[in-house]
Amino acid sequence: MAYSFQRELSTLTTALDASKNKSFHFFLTESAVALLRHRKYWISGYSSVVRRWSLKAVEKEFRQLSTDERVKYDIESLVNVDNMKVQRTIIPKDNEVEKNYIVVTILVAVKGALNIPEIKSTEDLRTALHYLNTIGSTNTLAVEVLWSPQAEHDTLSEDELLENYPLLRPI
Repeated sequence: MAYSFQRELSTLTTALDASKNKSFHFFLTESAVALLRHRKYWISGYSSVVRRWSLKAVEKEFRQLSTDERVKYDIESLVNVDNMKVQRTIIPKDNEVEKNYIVVTILVAVKGALNIPEIKSTEDLRTALHYLNTIGSTNTLAVEVLWSPQAEHDTLSEDELLENYPLLRPI
């Protein structure tokens, strides 16, 4: 199932015109719905809300969070920023360790306060994803949806998951 989900996110990313603000909102809602469709595969989650009072501070925080997440990847096979798309073909390395996981990270910058619950259960994660769908397009400033690994037919081992994503908690 991870493969079909990776393919779905890749299709959304390549179809997106990331230079338009309305595209941010579309990408956010479609990504949240895609995650909701695959909820029987959820094993862990994490949420965080950081409030900033100026647009400059929001932009700085968003860029820092994005960089912090992106450096966890060995390579990004698909990037779409300001409608500049870069796609690389990656051949996943064979590994004797069983690999079973992918991680999806959604970063959102919005006007106003978010009411995202702390993720302690699958119900909390479902609530958080539904809440993302209620954010109005005029309030959506920026969205990044990252998934690791991006290469179709590649997944993370449990050790890679624990090492790169220590904030995730079992749900």
